[in-house]
Amino acid sequence: MRIISLTEKINRDQKIIWKWISDYGNIHRIHPALTHSYIVGDKQCGVGAIRVCEMPGKNFMKEQVVEWEEGRFFTIELIETSMPMKSARATIGINELAENLSELYMKVSYTPKFGVFGKIMDILVLQFMMKKMMEGIFKTLKKEIA
Repeated sequence: MRIISLTEKINRDQKIIWKWISDYGNIHRIHPALTHSYIVGDKQCGVGAIRVCEMPGKNFMKEQVVEWEEGRFFTIELIETSMPMKSARATIGINELAENLSELYMKVSYTPKFGVFGKIMDILVLQFMMKKMMEGIFKTLKKEIA
């Protein structure tokens, strides 16, 4: 299992950042690798909420919230995907450091499919792509809340 973490300080109030990251069904607004995202079922957020994230080339991820602490963080688990992932879990959250200063963090853990080939693919490509994806989310979010 690979674990990648990213943390960044942002000069904005925690509540403003939370409003953006907790808009669970609309993650495509800040996730540069997604073409669209939407909620499946009646639950919009919180534990049990499910979303589908669409990517170019008919690729997709279906994710479910497994932890939710309002105003602080949430954790999702991959439940179905067309991507080369056997399993994946991600937490995104925000800590207030001072007035108008927050710390945004994201931790992604995943296991690639395809055994030894998947491990090689992870070393050569996946971990780099995952880190770039996380950096892209942070960059887009900072631009949106500026």
